[in-house]
Formats: sequence, C-alpha cells, structure tokens
Amino acid sequence: MLVAYAMPLILASAIGAWLVAVWSAISVVRLAPPGQKVRAYFNLGWWQFAKVRASIGPAAEPHIIRFRRAFYVFFAVIASVFLAVAGLLAFS
Repeated sequence: MLVAYAMPLILASAIGAWLVAVWSAISVVRLAPPGQKVRAYFNLGWWQFAKVRASIGPAAEPHIIRFRRAFYVFFAVIASVFLAVAGLLAFS
C-alpha cells in the first residue's frame, strides 16, 4: 500500500534530477565558444570535466557541479528502487 503512494514521489525525484542534469548540460553548451559547442556537450557527457573547464573556463564550474550532483541523485534513486523491488521479491 505504501508503495502506491511512494512510487510517484520517487519517480518525480528521478525525473526532476534528470531534468536538472539536462538543464545544466544546456547551460554549459551555451557558455562554450562558437565551434566548440558539440565538443563541450560530448566532453560533458563523457564526464571529461577538465576538458570542459579548459575550453570554457571557470564560468562552467557551477554548472558542472550541478550536473554531477543531479546525476548522482538520479542514479541513487534508480538504484534504491531496484534494491527495494529486489527486496520485496526476495521476501514475498
């Protein structure tokens, strides 16, 4: 019964974290110099933050921090749901 109430909140947390990560990536790409936008996006996607900092400068740092934290939250929520479902299946 509790799962029926908690699942929408958990889903909203995962979607919210993912949207924050997407918004942070867009913010980083906007800061990239012309001709470097796609490269900045791929470097960010591959978590090569040193390359992003080198091409954009310190203005990218708050966006990189927010991007990383949002993905940590997203994966933590997904992992916790997976573990909770596995636990429910194991004990039922």
